[in-house]
This record gives sequence, structure tokens and C-alpha cells, in this order.
Amino acid sequence: MGLLGDLAKTARGALSSSSLSSSSSSSSSLVGQTIQIASLQVQILGVIAQGGYATVYRATTTTTPTTLFAVKHVRINGNPEVLHTTEREIRMLQLLNNAHHHHQHFFVTLHAAQVDGNASAFLVLDLCEGSLGGGIGGIGGGEQHQHQHQHHDDDDDDDDGDNIWSILHTFRDIVRAVGVMHSMVPPLVHRDLKPQNILKRGESWVLCDFGGSCATNEDDATSYDLLAKQTTPTYRAPEVWEAVMGATRRDVVVGPPADIWALGCLLHFLIFKGQLPFSGTSPMEVHQPPEFVTKYRNNTRLLAKETYVLMLTMLQIDPGKRPDAKTLNKALENILAKKNRQQKEEEEQEQQPQWANFETENQQQQQQQQQQQQQQQQQWANFE
Repeated sequence: MGLLGDLAKTARGALSSSSLSSSSSSSSSLVGQTIQIASLQVQILGVIAQGGYATVYRATTTTTPTTLFAVKHVRINGNPEVLHTTEREIRMLQLLNNAHHHHQHFFVTLHAAQVDGNASAFLVLDLCEGSLGGGIGGIGGGEQHQHQHQHHDDDDDDDDGDNIWSILHTFRDIVRAVGVMHSMVPPLVHRDLKPQNILKRGESWVLCDFGGSCATNEDDATSYDLLAKQTTPTYRAPEVWEAVMGATRRDVVVGPPADIWALGCLLHFLIFKGQLPFSGTSPMEVHQPPEFVTKYRNNTRLLAKETYVLMLTMLQIDPGKRPDAKTLNKALENILAKKNRQQKEEEEQEQQPQWANFETENQQQQQQQQQQQQQQQQQWANFE
């Protein structure tokens, strides 16, 4: 199993042996308590969010009382699938945090983790400001997953200028994070890239929720059941739909190109204010051109047009025709550099009239001085 296998042992071994047994606790019963999670003493301050089998708390530690963390409490309750997903998330975070120290700013940081057998698990993570899906500080326009059949106003100027400029800078952070995962050996695939799994931390955006992630050489990479449960329909690539629906029942490895497709959907979500190119209701709709293609053909603005072209390359039906993360990042750099040059030229053009006025005024002053000198010389000649 290699490195992932070793980390699996770490997750179940060195990070286990908790003295806590919280499987029967309610989501709020931990608030106000100080608990031991691995080597950290953590004080639970309040509830941030809760789901079917997990609750996320705001917390601090006794050693760093002024620093806030997020504590994810997973109620395993003997469910092997929940245990498997939790252990996977722990070892993926360990791998990404530890193997690439200079890339840590691309991923949420796992500060401590503890698995209490088949009862529960705790993960101490960064406390982030919100998600791209519209949480605290998010920019995605809410966690609504609207799709392409809603009307786009062709006269809306929000698809160009400062809006796209800001979006592309944000999107570049995400592409770079995905590129780090894909560059590992073997490549790691996130498999559930969406706004809710991208969090704001300081001035950058980081990836989270690696419970469905896997290496391309793992058995889980070809598991139809896991793909159905751990991927979001609105972000599924055609090959993911094929595997989930079992159309051919052949081994379909969902590799890095599936993440690239999801990135294309994500960019659409950001540009069109929460609207997605596909509804996720049918595997057939991903084979139809998304609605923004018409807008791309009718748009004469350079920045918007180049961004639409980028989306189209990411949403190629054939996974082999989609760009890899490295190529995608380079394309983003080129678009942003072109915009920088354009802004610089515009600033220079604005400054040119001011410089011209200065030169004109300077010439006039010189002429006046020459005239005064000539008058003085004439007066002196007349005096003589």
C-alpha cells in the first residue's frame, strides 16, 4: 500500500487510544468542556455547524488560548463507511501537510487527530473565515446550486472587468492546490471539488474535505459505490457519470481530468454568481453544450472571451483533451499578465496628457523668459 498504507496505520494506531467516549453525546454537550485530542488540550467554545454524523466546533487550546481552531467531531457509531471516510481524510491531510511543507498554504492544516475506535473521531483544523459557497466571507453568492437553465442577461457587465479579474486570482489559488495533489506520485484526486470545500484562510483559499479523495492506484479509484456517494452530481465529469451509472461496467479510473472538469464547473459558478452549467439530474446533459457557449460567441470583450475559452477546454467530453493543472495554471498566468499590461497601458495613456500639458507650460515659461530678456536688452541699448 506504500505511503498511504503507512498513514492508514498511523490514523488507526498512533492517533487512536482516546479516553473519550462521546458517541451518545448531543452536538452541544461538548461546549464549555476541555478535552484531550492527541497531544492538544482543547477547550470547546461553541458550535459552528453540524451534519448527519459530524459537528464542527469553534475551539482554542490551553497552550495557545488566543488562537482559534475548528474541531470536527465525527460520530462513527460503529459505521464502517464513516470510519473509512474519516481515516481517509486524516491520512490525506497528513500526506498533504507533511510531504509538501512549502505547499501547506494550499490546504487546510490538520493540527491533531484522534480516532476513538469505532465510536468517534476528532480532527483539529484551521478555523477559516468561510467558503466559496457563500459562508462567512464567501464570494460565491450563496450555497445555492442553480444551473444553466436560469436566464443569463447578455447585457450584464459583471462578467468582465474587475469581477472576472478578482475571480481569476481566486481561481488560480484553487488550481495551484489541485496541481499539487495531481503532481504527487501516484497522483491524488480530490473527486469532490465544489465551493463548500474551498475555504478562506487569511488572504488565500484552501482545499478541505478529503474524505472522498484517493490515489489513482487505489482500489477506491474504481469503486462505483464510493463514486456515487462521494461525488456531487452537479460537478461530475462524463467519465464519473459513466462509472456511477455502470453503463459499461468496465474499470473506469477517475483520475485528475475529473478534477479539471469540476474546476470548469466551479469557474462557471463563480463568474455567473452561483449558477452551474449542469443541473446534475441526468448523465446525458453533460454531453450538451452549456448555455454560456452562446454568450462566449457573442462577447467581444477580451478578458471575458479568453475566460470562456478556458472554461470550454476544462469541460471537454474527452478527459484526454482537458488541460492538466500545470497547463491550466500557465493559461491563467497569461490571461492575468495580459490584463496587467492592459491596465499599465491605460494608466500611461491617462498620464500622457498631463505630461504634455506640463511640457506646454514649460515651453511657455521659457518663451516668456526669453521675451523678458530681449526687452531688458532693448531697454539697456536705448539707455546707452
